[in-house]
Amino acid sequence: MPELAAAREELGLPEDADPTPVVSDPGDGYDPGTPEGDLLDAAILSVPSVRIYAQTFAATPLLRALDGAAITAAAADIAGSPTAAAAIQTSQSFDDLAGELAGDGYERDGDAISNPDEPISDIVDAGDGVWVMGGEDADPGPQELVDPPPGGPQGLSELLRTSD
Repeated sequence: MPELAAAREELGLPEDADPTPVVSDPGDGYDPGTPEGDLLDAAILSVPSVRIYAQTFAATPLLRALDGAAITAAAADIAGSPTAAAAIQTSQSFDDLAGELAGDGYERDGDAISNPDEPISDIVDAGDGVWVMGGEDADPGPQELVDPPPGGPQGLSELLRTSD
């Protein structure tokens, strides 16, 4: 699981280096072998909206709303679909994310935000800065991973908690 905060430090990047750059030209903003390129590679492996962007170069509303500099860790099933469930740990507030996504058709219901028309359709606040997200095809889905056992704390959100 990429520890993005540790990766920033190891790569000699500032604590607020953003691993989620959105660029209009696919060649801009990515230079393999540089610290910034290595940080982006780590994010591609673990942050679903970045994986989708790397494949399509289309910036989804979620990618635009995420404060990449606030993401400290992420875990995903990289063998699965780019929309498979994943978890991120962030200092960005869930209220901030919900507000940013409200204008893009996402609807909030308590600790969950959803928009069935987006590739990453469901985002659930698991607490303590951990968000679990995934698409309609995610199995188990984000809510299942956050809910009490059997799908809960030992799910993806637990992977992030044990990295502290």
